[in-house]
Amino acid sequence: MSKRILLLDGDVLVYKIAFASEQVIDWGNDLHTLHSDAGGATLSMDTMIEGIVDLLHGDQLVTALTCHDTPNFRKAFCPTYKENRAVKRKPLVWAALRKHLIEKWDAKIKSNLEADDVLGILSTTPHKGQERIIVSIDKDFKTIPGLFYNLGDGKSGPVQEITEVMADHAFMMQTLTGDTIDNYQGCPGIGPKTAAKLLDGVQGIEDMWPLVLGAYAKAGFGPEYALTQARCARILRYSDYDHKKKQLILWEPPA
Repeated sequence: MSKRILLLDGDVLVYKIAFASEQVIDWGNDLHTLHSDAGGATLSMDTMIEGIVDLLHGDQLVTALTCHDTPNFRKAFCPTYKENRAVKRKPLVWAALRKHLIEKWDAKIKSNLEADDVLGILSTTPHKGQERIIVSIDKDFKTIPGLFYNLGDGKSGPVQEITEVMADHAFMMQTLTGDTIDNYQGCPGIGPKTAAKLLDGVQGIEDMWPLVLGAYAKAGFGPEYALTQARCARILRYSDYDHKKKQLILWEPPA
């Protein structure tokens, strides 16, 4: 029987529990305060993690967090990437929960990478005798070939198997549509329906990429802009990281 390893998105867990732990008190006379119990929040986190492990019958758990000590590598070619999030406040016990994940659950952090990238690399690293399942609510993980469990679907549904063909299709879809949450625009005028129609029945990056370039050209943008959008959309896989030098390898389109 293969060993089942759960790859947990720590960012999602931290925000979910931190915001849920916040309470507003109305003291009267127009005075309101917001407070959160870090101790209670860490207990809730431990309970949720243990519940996930039990639900999915995990033999081992690996969590990952986004690195905030170094800039996201995408900002080097797309300075506006996630710039819109800078003005949003973090929940009160955000730092405390991150610290707890690191100290108790040995959360993995890699310089310049998001939690998504760390999990994408771990999921696609060659592994014999192991079953690796990414656990998150982030739809972007559908661009990663492998196993995915959606924490946010409101049910204990089945683990999804995402083939490489499906993952590459989702990657090209994301390249076309962009992501307003992550603040990269994609191809102007191309929404999910148009993108799906454009790529319908097409398999393989080598066949989809020319169609993507054609859509960008029609919108008045060249291949360099299209490549920037693709690199924003690309969650890193094993092939996108040099493990000896500990450096990422920027995605390049097929020749």
